Order: sequence, then structure tokens, then C-alpha cells
Amino acid sequence: MLPKMHLNRYCCEDISLIENYNEALNDKTQIWDCHHRMELQNSDGELRLEPLTVEELKALDMYYNRPAKELIFLIRSEHMFMHGCIRPKFCIDMISAKLKGFKHTDESKEKIANAHKNKHYYTNGYMNVQDYECPKGFRKGMIYYHVEEHSKKLSNALMGHETSEERKVKISESLKRGYSEGKIKKNNWSKGMKWYNNGIKNIRAKECPEGFVPGRLGDFICSEETRKKMSEKRKGRKFTAEHRRKISESNKGKVISKEQRERIANTLRNKKWYTNGKINILSKDCPEGYSRGRTLVKKDSSN
Repeated sequence: MLPKMHLNRYCCEDISLIENYNEALNDKTQIWDCHHRMELQNSDGELRLEPLTVEELKALDMYYNRPAKELIFLIRSEHMFMHGCIRPKFCIDMISAKLKGFKHTDESKEKIANAHKNKHYYTNGYMNVQDYECPKGFRKGMIYYHVEEHSKKLSNALMGHETSEERKVKISESLKRGYSEGKIKKNNWSKGMKWYNNGIKNIRAKECPEGFVPGRLGDFICSEETRKKMSEKRKGRKFTAEHRRKISESNKGKVISKEQRERIANTLRNKKWYTNGKINILSKDCPEGYSRGRTLVKKDSSN
């Protein structure tokens, strides 16, 4: 894939005359860079004893508007290896060990933030660029190059990982501070969106598309194992007075549609209450140790 918006600055001729142009144009999986031969070679094609830097090429007026024969398209990894940007694994491990525990200073963080300020990522479906304005043929967003093997490694590494309570508190406080200071804006893209289905797939939209009906198909129903895990996590959970107040306010004025009433009725149909003297269960069949009916639980008036 080629970043065409940058190439015309380097070549004064038709860019299709640059070596490896067709391979780079038709390759949809790898990024190709435009390399200046004069950086590492002289006009006779012999390797220089000391390569020229970009600044030196610019000073010699040999960087922009060059003939096609002085340029060549190379795969990004080959280009980086040629310039010594790719290090052997033992070097990467050594650098990683040295940087372990390294933290940027506040001044360094501010410089990095200012360098990326007002810049956004844009993609054309094959490559990502970061710029102030959206280039032609691109849209806002990013694509990720995780191959299946890499995705499996990430999944295995994160398997069984649990975020500590201290970490959760830090994340919560950071988000609250961000919202209160206006640094983080709430994303309301899903506001007013509802589920629709055509009998085959579910989609979310603000208006019902043609050929679809309100509601969602049953492929989202949790398995019994998932239900048990969710139930165990929720055991002993109590809502605060503030939380209850927010739920009450959000439900005020809500009107249940006819379709929703029908779904609720279908869900409760043929179900009955059973109790073991302490716990009440709504089920189609009577569980072991339970009998028909409900046990009234008195609420503590002190709460």
C-alpha cells in the first residue's frame, strides 16, 4: 500500500517509474516506504563509507523532486532494517530490562501531549496515519494489525487476569476527575439507539431500518455457567441510597410499549413462585426443597 499524498514531493517524474511500484501498489497487507538510494549509495551505485542523513540530503538539494531512478519502494520492515532501526531480540530484551520501572517526568509528559495535540488517527482500511486533518480517501479511526496468532497470545496472557481493588479505585477516581474537569467527554453516540432484527441478525439504530422489526434475537442469551458466575458476583451486593435515587429518576416518566409488555408476559408465562421459607424463586418447575408460594421478607425500618 502506498501513501500517495507524500510521494509527489520526492519524485519529479511519474511515480509509476519508481522501482517496485507495482508490487507496492498491489500489496494490501504490508506498508511500503519510498527509499532514497543516495542515502546509502553514490551516483555510481557503490555503497558510501558513511551514509548521508536526511538533513544532509536536504542541504545538498537531493531530497525532494528527484528522478525516479534515485528512488525505490521497500517493505517497511526491510527499510527499517536497512537503516538499522530493527534490533535483534537480545537487544530489545536488554533495553526492555533497562526501561523497566521507568516513568516520564511531568515536563516530558507535557511535551508528548503537546506534540500530539489536535492530531487524530485516520485510516483507509489498510494503513493508519496521524494528522491534523483527514487526508483524501481516509476516514477517522484506526485498524489493528493483530494476526490470529498474536491475538491468541494476548488472550492466553490475559486469561485469569483480575484487576486489583486498588487498581479499580485508581481507574474510578481518574475517570471521575476527568469528567469533572472536562478532560473526558461522555460519548452519547448510543443515546436513543434501539435493537432491531430481520430474523437473522441484530442491529442497533436510532430508527427502524427497512425489513427489520423492533427487538433482539435470542443469540445473546447467557449460558447456565455464565448465569451462575454473574449470580455469585452479585450476591450480597447492596445499592446505596444515591444509586437508588438515580435509578428512580431515570425510570420516571418511562412508558412501556405494547411490544415490551408482550415480551414480559411471554417471559413470565407458566412461571410460579416457590419458597424454602427464606428465599423466593420464580420458576416453571418446583426446585428441590421448595414449596409453592412466597415468603414475605420484612424490611429493616432503620435503613
